[in-house]
Amino acid sequence: MANATQIIPFSASVQGLPIKVAATATPGTLIHTGLTSATMVDRYTLSLFNSDSVDRAVTIEFGGVLAPDQNIVVTVPARSGLTNVLWGQPLLGSGAAALSTRVFAAVANKITVSGWIMRVTP
Repeated sequence: MANATQIIPFSASVQGLPIKVAATATPGTLIHTGLTSATMVDRYTLSLFNSDSVDRAVTIEFGGVLAPDQNIVVTVPARSGLTNVLWGQPLLGSGAAALSTRVFAAVANKITVSGWIMRVTP
């Protein structure tokens, strides 16, 4: 039996538009709330843009806020277009509480998050 897939915007995005990162500490700005079904997978494609004039550190809390286990920390160059961070990274539904992905940056309102979810259903 084949899997069904669909492309969806991040749950915190309005019509697929970039999400502005306001948080400067944990918990970060909500990007996406995942699934509770343990048989479904969300595969993340996520890019960051830095509108500031200096490079900025950004932390992605991928599925939780436990550092360093669930954190991805990157430096996003100033005004250089989109920086790809995740490309198809899977996050399985938990079967209980939904896992969420959040982002915080060194300074508020200079980083935006773009991307989508490829939802895979058995």
